[in-house]
Amino acid sequence: MKGIFFMKQRKKKLAKKEFEASPRPERFFYLAYLSKSPVEKFYYFEKAINSNISSGLKRRISVYILDKFLYTDQGFFRKALNVVKKFDKELFREYRVKYYVLNGDINRALKELSTLRGEKYRAWEVALSRKFFGKQKRFKYTRPDFYSLLLNSKGIKLLPSSPPDKKDIADEGIRYLYEESRCDIIDFIGRKSPSVALVHYFCGDYRRAIKEAYSRRKKLEKYPYLLYVLYPKHPVFRDDFISLSLARQESLFDQFALSRSGAMGLMQIMPFTGEYIAKKLNVEDFKVDYLFDAETNYRFGSFYIRELIEQFELFPLAAASYNAGPTRIKRALKKFGTVKTPYDLIIFTDFYIPFKETRGYVKKVLTNYFFYNYLYGTGKEWNVFSRDSKMKVTRKTQSRLTDG
Repeated sequence: MKGIFFMKQRKKKLAKKEFEASPRPERFFYLAYLSKSPVEKFYYFEKAINSNISSGLKRRISVYILDKFLYTDQGFFRKALNVVKKFDKELFREYRVKYYVLNGDINRALKELSTLRGEKYRAWEVALSRKFFGKQKRFKYTRPDFYSLLLNSKGIKLLPSSPPDKKDIADEGIRYLYEESRCDIIDFIGRKSPSVALVHYFCGDYRRAIKEAYSRRKKLEKYPYLLYVLYPKHPVFRDDFISLSLARQESLFDQFALSRSGAMGLMQIMPFTGEYIAKKLNVEDFKVDYLFDAETNYRFGSFYIRELIEQFELFPLAAASYNAGPTRIKRALKKFGTVKTPYDLIIFTDFYIPFKETRGYVKKVLTNYFFYNYLYGTGKEWNVFSRDSKMKVTRKTQSRLTDG
């Protein structure tokens, strides 16, 4: 549809006009995003839910609308929640928990949580019980992710891993091409295998390597080197695990990545942010295209995340600010208060950050940080609530800038 084309170009008025003229039911999904007034947003949201669009689209627009109204207009939030109740009971209960927490009714939130199943909901139960009632509850999950890292780090179980070796390239044809330095041909091979992932890794095409290894992430026991392929250490970052964790999430280490919003390079720096950093670093004759240079992008991105860490103190909060902007995170912190404990971080991330994308970003970046420390560091630096860890992060990032 033309409307989608205009949306990608950020021409919202033209996009809205196209969708309004479209006969397809998906138009309601997009119009709910594009409309500005709460009344109009709710109208198109209700139309979308009552249409025959896919359940996936219905859930996406529901999360967007619930987030939008929960933090800006709780009257419309309650109306939207009643619409969601008709087709997705779990999402209805999840957002009712959020509503109770944001309105200070923790007992009702915990009662509602008892009806929900899954790791995230148990993490919420543990965090809320500890913060508001001082109760210790056991968190049994051991998968290395955001919740287990914060609530059960000692229980996390990892499979053995080993650094990649060229001998691990099992496919003779793929190995021959690599030995002949024909990385250009390997890029066009349609076949997918651990050998292909490994050669992409050795060729420095980390984006393709990560994507190929990710499809085999459940076979790490058979291919222990794949964990290194999933979390490669791009040479430009050296041992800066903070920036590595961000760049993996931002661009999958694609030096020439360009987002729809205009963010550029390895660490996806916006042009206006690049100009701000250039002034801070006294870079003369700065041009936006310089952000496609790997060293420049790293230097600018690492400077900016260090500045945010100094401002917000905790890496996850700085990461949230890197993604959503400092003003939005300051506003959320003003409502929540100071994040002092792992329980605070869970509650702040899932209940006070008003954007699904940023909530997911914080969780993934902290997980990235854990794996980079596990594979290339001592395995202990990732604990962001350690005073030594926070001081080490700031000093290390600063030294990288002065050395560069």
